Amino acid sequence: MLDVNDFIVERGGNPDRIRESQRRRFADEGIVDQVIALFEDHRKTQYSASQISSKINEVQKLIGAKKKAKEDANDLLQQKVELEKEKKLTVESATQKEKILRAKIKSVGNIVDDSVPVSNNEDDNAVQRTWAPEGVAVEKRNVLSHHEVLLRLDGYDPDRGVKVVGHRGYFLRQWGVFLNQALINYGLEFLSQREYCPLQAPQFMLRDYMAKTAQLDDFDEQLYKVVDGDEANDKYLIATSEQPISAFHADEWLIAKDLPIKYAGYSTCYRREAGSHGRDAWGIYRVHQFEKVEQFVLTDPEKSWEAFEEMISVSEDFYQSLGLPYQVIAIVSGALNNAAAKKFDLEAWFPHQGEYKELVSCSNCTDYQSRALDIRFGAKTQTDTKKKYVHCLNSTLCATTRTLCCVLENYQTEEGLRVPEPLRKYLPGAPEFIPFAPDQPRLPVVFWNRFTVRARLKLKRLNGHHGPTQDRNREDLELREQLGKFAHEDQMPSWLRHYLLSHDDNSKDGVIRMLHDILNGDSQTISAYLAHPAVNRITKLRHEGSFCGYRNIQMLISYLILATETGPRAFPGGVPNIFQLQDQIEDAWDNGCNSRGRNETGGIKGTRKFIGTQEAQALFFNMKIKCSARRFQDSKERSALDQVLDDIISYFQRPLPSLEVGSIKVRSTMLPPIYFQRPGHSFTVIGLEKTVHNEWHLLVFNPGNRYRDTTHHFPSVSPRRKQDTLEPYRLRPESLRKYSEFELLYLT
Repeated sequence: MLDVNDFIVERGGNPDRIRESQRRRFADEGIVDQVIALFEDHRKTQYSASQISSKINEVQKLIGAKKKAKEDANDLLQQKVELEKEKKLTVESATQKEKILRAKIKSVGNIVDDSVPVSNNEDDNAVQRTWAPEGVAVEKRNVLSHHEVLLRLDGYDPDRGVKVVGHRGYFLRQWGVFLNQALINYGLEFLSQREYCPLQAPQFMLRDYMAKTAQLDDFDEQLYKVVDGDEANDKYLIATSEQPISAFHADEWLIAKDLPIKYAGYSTCYRREAGSHGRDAWGIYRVHQFEKVEQFVLTDPEKSWEAFEEMISVSEDFYQSLGLPYQVIAIVSGALNNAAAKKFDLEAWFPHQGEYKELVSCSNCTDYQSRALDIRFGAKTQTDTKKKYVHCLNSTLCATTRTLCCVLENYQTEEGLRVPEPLRKYLPGAPEFIPFAPDQPRLPVVFWNRFTVRARLKLKRLNGHHGPTQDRNREDLELREQLGKFAHEDQMPSWLRHYLLSHDDNSKDGVIRMLHDILNGDSQTISAYLAHPAVNRITKLRHEGSFCGYRNIQMLISYLILATETGPRAFPGGVPNIFQLQDQIEDAWDNGCNSRGRNETGGIKGTRKFIGTQEAQALFFNMKIKCSARRFQDSKERSALDQVLDDIISYFQRPLPSLEVGSIKVRSTMLPPIYFQRPGHSFTVIGLEKTVHNEWHLLVFNPGNRYRDTTHHFPSVSPRRKQDTLEPYRLRPESLRKYSEFELLYLT
């Protein structure tokens, strides 16, 4: 924070300098006048409190004189009591006004250095210098993205990560773990050789200290809170080791001979990363948890700019040692965080994306942090008019997941990954090369083996293992069975696209309510259970082809929109069409949700390729909608059909006394529908029926059915017509007996 005296002319301040800095930040200049007004108000209130104290002292002297003269002093005693009450209120008011004043000062940014480019558009960030290894062309190349390389190495599992953690969750595994650890160890050794003291920081901080080092809006946008029931002990997970290290010397007084103090901070970091970051969400580039090696330096105020240049130079040396092309840019004034007077970023080259991306931020925060943390500098002299504070600087050396992403893109080959020379000694066996794992991509056990087939065939083609002609023909047939006859399609015909966009008459609401009435009056039905009546029945258009998977997703979304609070927020435009669903599934893959799907399908956007529960689960995970998939296979003990039927019966018969409504015969459970996948087709389960023959029937919305909507004539139709109306919704389990595996997707 700034010194309050900097705002007050009478105390040697220069408010115009602060106004100019705010202008450069494209921030509110009027806040300077607000601070001045608050200071004056606080000063007057504090002065009033001191005046009341003087009156109390005078009254106390009079009381003493009265008592010495053995005279009645009751009036004076009462006057003193009233003055003490007034003083208490005035002191409390002054304290409150001081808090408001300090909070207002904290919202004012550090003084922007004159060398910072003035702009509010980050396109104006000024390139300072570039570097690339000799003979390396900095250009976009037709190579794999970093997350695809890591998948091929069997280096991480994003699908199980998202399942366990949620959005942007991941597990590093095998070489992913070793490479990440190698970057940590190399980074610490690199700084240690340059006289930095290694310091492993705690991973959470008390709220009071976090408030002194983090920007206020970080609390909502970046920080995770740790609550233990005692508000005074509330803690926050750190977003960078800079935060705890900056508080390491809080309330200390350092002298010139102690400085500079240079720390190589190491920690796990946690960031909420509120907001959308588009392609930055691929793989492990922008995640909620990662490791980082950080430079943090405390210096003599006269030497901080020298330290700033040294720190960015150290980061450059590090990335040169790894052979990664980069550019150093000066960040524009409008993009500076409050603490920084100046910031340089080092952006390294990502050849798949064809762009530079941030790996390092280096900032000189001057005395902005140290003043809030009261880290004093030097011995006070008689000529000093202001307190002196050390200057604090910070710079990333290596955020390991981001650096690893850059290494993966720059060092990949068709067969695997060349290991940068400095990292080899930190890896088991000190390998120069890590080959791609032969059985990748690997898939979660929750998804059935059509995806394993798809992945195996895709991988063979990518690796050039075509095999004999008859094998290729057999594999092509298998691929078509899994993805449909348009497995190799890049784009569907334009007439079909126009047809799908111009027809929206395939959705009908209120069907479950009408089925409830029909089942209740049907003599063949003993009991029935129905899903939430909000589910719309959505069928395929007459000429659309194989889009059953999309239609099932649409039916689940219709429930979410009409029956939950989450749905309208996730789908503000209503039920998405097929092309919007394809975009959302591709976005989910970009964000690491079942991201192997793109490798296995070759992408689905604008195509007629089959999709299934894997794609549905990816979409819902990306929307932060909880769901779970279950797979059923024939076993020695029980058939897959018996298992899946038991699961559905248990689902609808679960005890839900607060939700069940309707007659005893037909219960509306208010439960979500179920996405049911069998080989080659899928449908939506909206209930169960038990017949007089003691048989269970599934009640389904089948996207492939051509329904004759006679239900709106009920109850005037004959019993036979009622049976005809109900029949298309009944699915007899025996018709599924020939299949050996199934999968269900539940909204949870």
